Amino acid sequence: GDDHDGMLVEKAEMKLESGATYKGQWKNGVCHGHGILTRPDGSWYEGEFEGGRAHGHGKFSVTSGDVYEGQWMQDRAHGHGKYIHDDGSTYEGNWNQDEKCGRGLECFADGSQYQGDFLNGNKHGKGAYMSSNGETVYDGQFNNDRLEGTGTYHFTDGRKFVGQFQVGQMDGEGIMSWPDSSMYKGSFSKDLRHGIGTLTWPDGRLYRGHWNKGTQDGAGVMISAHGVESEGRWSHGTQMMQNGGEK
Repeated sequence: GDDHDGMLVEKAEMKLESGATYKGQWKNGVCHGHGILTRPDGSWYEGEFEGGRAHGHGKFSVTSGDVYEGQWMQDRAHGHGKYIHDDGSTYEGNWNQDEKCGRGLECFADGSQYQGDFLNGNKHGKGAYMSSNGETVYDGQFNNDRLEGTGTYHFTDGRKFVGQFQVGQMDGEGIMSWPDSSMYKGSFSKDLRHGIGTLTWPDGRLYRGHWNKGTQDGAGVMISAHGVESEGRWSHGTQMMQNGGEK
């Protein structure tokens, strides 16, 4: 077993101390160069080695059927690569120490996909999520796999929200528009109109004032399509007082 110190040598299949078998190139007594390593559990790696570790370009297949092909550094997926799951879902993009990190494209088994930034394996930064029919559902900022920051969300019923998100919910300032051209501009909390906001109806009517958990609640003003103003107080969406008197 002389390895000709510092020389790259080709050897027949050999069993390693770990129980795995290796066929390929060696240098200074370790896997180095191109080779195939097969583990006792049936998983295998074919590609480049450096100093006994997967390093460079290579393909790794696990017994479940998952496959990763791309760049490696010190036995870890690192650089650009593609991971294919046994259910058909895939991720192609940047990796850092075995985790999705940087720009990437994740395609899910149902045909939907996410393209954007990743950090520590999660959607994080700027990105867009598209449904299986190719329509953009959300385009904006993510934090640790959740919608967080500013973004645009398209609902299946035709509504569109442009504004702030927190922990996956509409929260902060935003604009909600409906297919019938109704529009709300103002504050949201936990997906509901909450705080100060203005709702405009298709016929030109407008309410400007306080909202509580989705309904007009508190002081506000109603303006008719002809511009007639009516100040009053609302409770759970119903006008209670108008111009200081009972409605």
